[in-house]
Amino acid sequence: MKLVSKSIRVNPALWNHVRGIALQRGLTMQTLVDRMLTCYSVRSDWQERVDQAVTTKLNKRDQER
Repeated sequence: MKLVSKSIRVNPALWNHVRGIALQRGLTMQTLVDRMLTCYSVRSDWQERVDQAVTTKLNKRDQER
């Protein structure tokens, strides 16, 4: 088993809410953290693509001037 460390900031109230739901559904904390990191990773990739699209659009606009 490989230990991987990642740091994300989570609103404490949101964390408590999500943790409560996870416990009600019988999820382990490891499963919950894995799911949160997966969602964070997907969001990060999406944000990177949006940033690239905006940069490309701005560059095209600057070239037209």
